[in-house]
Amino acid sequence: MKGISILKSQAMPILIAVIISVLFVVASVHAATTVSTSITTGGNINATGTLQATGATTLYGALTVSGTGATALGGTLAVTGNTSLAQASSTNQTLSGNLWVNGNATTTGSNGNFATQGTLNVAGAAWASSTLQVTGETQLYSRLVMDNPGPTFSGASSRQTVQADANFSSFTGGYGAGVMGNALGTLASGNSIIGGLIGKYDISDGTDSDHPQAAVVGEIGENSAGTSDGAFIAVIGGDSGAVTSPAAFTVRNLNSTNGNGFSYGLDLFSTTIDTYLALRLANADIRLNFGDTIDNTAASSTTLSGDLTLTGDGTVSGGTLTLTTTNAATSTLVVGCIQMYATSTETPGKLTLVSDLGTASTTGANGLYFNPVWTFGSCPA
Repeated sequence: MKGISILKSQAMPILIAVIISVLFVVASVHAATTVSTSITTGGNINATGTLQATGATTLYGALTVSGTGATALGGTLAVTGNTSLAQASSTNQTLSGNLWVNGNATTTGSNGNFATQGTLNVAGAAWASSTLQVTGETQLYSRLVMDNPGPTFSGASSRQTVQADANFSSFTGGYGAGVMGNALGTLASGNSIIGGLIGKYDISDGTDSDHPQAAVVGEIGENSAGTSDGAFIAVIGGDSGAVTSPAAFTVRNLNSTNGNGFSYGLDLFSTTIDTYLALRLANADIRLNFGDTIDNTAASSTTLSGDLTLTGDGTVSGGTLTLTTTNAATSTLVVGCIQMYATSTETPGKLTLVSDLGTASTTGANGLYFNPVWTFGSCPA
């Protein structure tokens, strides 16, 4: 092999050319590099500065941002497939389609609220571990169930499973209530208990309290003195058709055990509770349809304001039937037969008042025109 000899006079220009070429390549790399064809590499592309792509960027594998690297988008990020994020933080997000959450959607902070202007559809169970506040109207197309087992109340306070307050301000007409139930539709054959409102009392140790306990309680508050018509009111309503009902208040027995049942059909007796005054009804115990009253004025003393007509038998047992007569007012006893009881083995006696007049008359020269007839037997004559 022949050697290559470079004269000193030729070495200097070559060295200068090599240095200029190296500097040009370095300057070109640190400046912008434009490639008009595809770049294929089996290794990594490392960029310590900004990697800019003015056209579309297509990734066929995974996009991984490691470390504390933040990804900022000045435009819109469109994803046609699913996006899986282990943890994401965002200020605003706009979804034109559906949002699927397979785990828990948890909000934090005092302002971590869910707000929607459309319909919120929940196919599964919606759990609220704290207070659920709804400022607008809530419509339920199925049952609202609060059991299994339902809330448990303990201690001393005012607790209700359903608390519904109705505040009225210049209310001018219509139905107004804290709770209203409507029983509508038709019934098929079967043993059904139907009501617009049903209350059932089923507490085993109710004797521990001397305050009111019932399936339904109606209480008149101190702010409504003189404005209510009653604690319970039966109303016949509707003029579009015939409306009838057997009774305003009635009783049914759905029990097959002898000895079970109500002690009284209507009980107006009440003992004193705590330091409250004893029950005193201002006018009378019961007021009847045309204004007559029945009043239990004292123990063993009941007053009826009006005439008493018996279509059946009347019995005074162990007491005295007294017709009070004064100069200002008289009382009349109209009888035709008076029966005296005998012993269990004897026939009772009776006093029959028989008129001896041939014609009806109320006066006579000799006074009354009737003959008392004592006979044996039972009334009537």
